[in-house]
Amino acid sequence: SRFDTSAIQILSDDQRKDFYEKIILKINTKSGNGLSTYSNMLLSWSYGGHECPNSEIAASEERRNSFLIPLINKLLNGELSEDTLSLLNASRMALVPKGTDKNGNCKG
Repeated sequence: SRFDTSAIQILSDDQRKDFYEKIILKINTKSGNGLSTYSNMLLSWSYGGHECPNSEIAASEERRNSFLIPLINKLLNGELSEDTLSLLNASRMALVPKGTDKNGNCKG
């Protein structure tokens, strides 16, 4: 990675709790990219946010800890392959780095 991302990675239990409370629970389910808000509702619900039933809370925490948080940490560390980044960019994921221009400035 070109940058030291250690300060913003999600590693400790406190950071996981903060991520849940400050990000997952605050996903705007009234907007989203594309024609509907369904993608934001699905993301929120899948990871324990928007109207997630109590019966799904444990499973959603497992999905967060086993899949979403490792993906975010790999993204922050620059550990995702170009093919994976291209796929995420095709899905219009806003925070995925688009590469750099000839001067080393971030694109997109």
